[in-house]
Amino acid sequence: MHVENPERLAGITPQTTRRRTSLHPGRTCYNRAMTLPAALFGFDPPDLAVDHVLAITAQHWAFTGRPQRLRGERSHNTLITSADGVARILQVQSASEDATVIDLQTRAMRHLERHAPDVPVSRVIPTLAGELHAEVEIDGRAHLARLVSFLPGTTFDPTATLPVIAYLRIGALIGRIARGLATFDHPAATHFMPWDVANGLIVDDTLRTDLTDSSACALDSVDERLHAAVETMRSLRRRTIHNDGHAGNLVRPDRTSHQVSGVIDFGDLVRTVISADVAIIAESFAPDHPDPAAVVAAVTAGYHAEVPLDEDEIGSIPELVLARTALNVLLAEYQIHHAPHLAPHAAANLPDVIERLMRWSRLDTGAMIARVHEAIASSPDTPPDEQDAAP
Repeated sequence: MHVENPERLAGITPQTTRRRTSLHPGRTCYNRAMTLPAALFGFDPPDLAVDHVLAITAQHWAFTGRPQRLRGERSHNTLITSADGVARILQVQSASEDATVIDLQTRAMRHLERHAPDVPVSRVIPTLAGELHAEVEIDGRAHLARLVSFLPGTTFDPTATLPVIAYLRIGALIGRIARGLATFDHPAATHFMPWDVANGLIVDDTLRTDLTDSSACALDSVDERLHAAVETMRSLRRRTIHNDGHAGNLVRPDRTSHQVSGVIDFGDLVRTVISADVAIIAESFAPDHPDPAAVVAAVTAGYHAEVPLDEDEIGSIPELVLARTALNVLLAEYQIHHAPHLAPHAAANLPDVIERLMRWSRLDTGAMIARVHEAIASSPDTPPDEQDAAP
């Protein structure tokens, strides 16, 4: 396998053979590989009845109210609004998720609360016993539960065209999180995270089994570039980053606003290449934009104002966007087959993700990098002020 930290895949036998080159147009020829277990990815959150959710928050936090189920990939999430309007989110984690990884996420949020209190992210609410998590038993399995504050507003639409300043400010906010986490350390920071673009899954046979023809052909067409991206990432700087700044995790006051007012979801937190933070934002907003390079340039310039990027990191961003999109294709296919609660959403989105991958593969990356350098050179020395963003 080409996974960077193979020791994280305990109990899985590596495939030593590489993908064979297709000799026929329109056909791919992959060696069959062992299917990765759903438990490795944690795509198996518990299914709780509403009464059970409210019993958990009442027992451990003396908090109850009107529940609203929220979508979750690796946790069961419920928004609970009390009678006096206080909103909290209960996150009951997958039993497959390592407790140290859950602690990593929680400690990162607490670190930001202490060292970067102006960064708008959720706050962890301790239990009545003063603990950061509550342990609950569901169907004979132990799960950790966490209660966090709710950030009001709505998330962004990745297909909408925003003003350049909006992308600049989004990049800056994700950069502020990275800057706030610069002094954060945790023993689980290097854990295996499926959404880590640098983990090697994009070039590994294990997720190439039983792909649809459209996914297999799209991935085959960019395979050499994906291998090159993995090699490039080996030499890039790393730190613990949010790693999930896509449109669905970026909050704005309302649907008419371009002002980013918060960032949610620390579930993909991991120590990885710094420039992945930028690539994830760009992958979310740029492919559907009339001028993708303008989005990449603005996002990068905003992030760079908070966390200066070196030449190699800036140059890697277009190919990391390609890699992130390819990872989206692979994990969507995996979710369709192995994560029933995610399968409908993944199946509905897969054709668009494939199309985005192909569109991105045709862009002039050299010209895009030049646009990024121009944006950085023309940006003010101080980070953008979130308070006067265009409405």
